[in-house]
Amino acid sequence: MRYHGLDAFPEAIRRAIEGDPYDRGDCDISVTQLIDAPQIKALQEQGEGLSTDARRAIAPLIGQSVHAYLERFAPDGQRSEQRLFAVQGTTRISGQMDLQEEVGGGVLISDYKVISARSLRYDKPGYVRQLNSYAWLCRANGKRVLALQVIAILKDWSEREARKDASYPQSPVVVIPIELWSPKKVSAYIRRRVALHDATPVPECLPEERWTGRNGPVRCLDNWCGCATICPQFQKERAKSDDSSQFSSLPAKAGAIF
Repeated sequence: MRYHGLDAFPEAIRRAIEGDPYDRGDCDISVTQLIDAPQIKALQEQGEGLSTDARRAIAPLIGQSVHAYLERFAPDGQRSEQRLFAVQGTTRISGQMDLQEEVGGGVLISDYKVISARSLRYDKPGYVRQLNSYAWLCRANGKRVLALQVIAILKDWSEREARKDASYPQSPVVVIPIELWSPKKVSAYIRRRVALHDATPVPECLPEERWTGRNGPVRCLDNWCGCATICPQFQKERAKSDDSSQFSSLPAKAGAIF
């Protein structure tokens, strides 16, 4: 993904954004892509000239910085940032786990999330899907998975709020246990996801994939996927909408640089 508005940042920040080292490895699809909408992956791979607001690169940059620093301090007996590969049908899938702790003849998979304290109030089904997909990869590579957890690092944690409100997180680091699916359940999930990504025509995005709420499909309206300007589903809705004001922040021409 390309960014516009980079000139607003100091050179070191610009270079950090442009130099993102992410590499999904020799695979057809990563876990992150697999659990997301097939239409988004297809549009991002097909679209030329797509760009998104550079300001949105700062939060991922902070997260990457935290991951890179913590990787240096992985305790003995724990494997940090290992990327694993496995095949479902003819599709090669990869995923990189933040931390694997070897205990009791198996592994505890942990994933770091740099998030806001407020976001802890909401269910995170994406966390469950992501970590269970990692569990599938581990099993496919001969590992026994014992448990899953998210280690949430709260970027806006307030000691004052913690003193005032007992329901507020009492620490800036919160460990969240994640439900571990059975091997049968997660294998069926992986098969379904691969089938969706292989389907022709590409399935349209579901309401939950579009973050749909009382103010409409927020992910589309604010172009969080970076594909809104060339998305046939969104452009069709936009053309038919009686209230075009909610679409006014996007350029009219599909395929235009946003």
